[in-house]
Order: sequence, then C-alpha cells, then structure tokens
Amino acid sequence: MPTATLTSKSQITVPAQVRHALGLRPGRRLRFTQTSATSFTVTAEAPRAMALAGRLKATRPATLEDMERGIATGAAETMGDAGA
Repeated sequence: MPTATLTSKSQITVPAQVRHALGLRPGRRLRFTQTSATSFTVTAEAPRAMALAGRLKATRPATLEDMERGIATGAAETMGDAGA
C-alpha cells in the first residue's frame, strides 16, 4: 500500500503508483472527500474544458458527427464499461 509523508510545509508527494493509477500530471487538481472521521477518498478532478483550449490543432473543421463521436469516445474512456 503506497504511503506519503507530510512535510513541514504541509505538503506531500503523491506516490508514483497512485499518480499512474489516477492518470495524474503536474497541475491536475485532486478532490478530498471525507468518508469517516479518519478517512478520505481522493479523486482526480476532470480537467476544465478551458484548460484544453488551443492544445489541439485541427487539419479540417470538425463535423457534428466528429464531435459526437469524440464525446462518446471520451465518455467511454472516462467511465470505462459502466457507460456501455
């Protein structure tokens, strides 16, 4: 089980195993949800759409069908088989 140590500045380094499992990259936000008096669940927040603006360059304008296909693919990747 991965562990981390709190520094004197109240910071931790997220263990590599956890970073990989959550798909974390620098700048990614984490949400801490209290589940009991001494336990929290950590969830990686989805990137905000505006943070992605300008990162992709289209070679041609996307059609409505292209956009719907992309949304469906992204949702399937995010939700796994639960959305199928």
